[in-house]
Amino acid sequence: MGVGVWLVTVAVGMVLRVVSGQGTAFAFVVVALAFLALVLLGWRLVAGRVSPRRDRPFA
Repeated sequence: MGVGVWLVTVAVGMVLRVVSGQGTAFAFVVVALAFLALVLLGWRLVAGRVSPRRDRPFA
């Protein structure tokens, strides 16, 4: 689900840039993809590695 949100966020952002008359150079799109991946997905990866696993049965 996080990857879908990330890709939709980039797509909507690029569409908004085009509609507003600003450019979408390839390098800008690559940087936007990388930055948003770090911000939207990176913290989940770090939190998953740092926090202890709690295997509790469902109540």
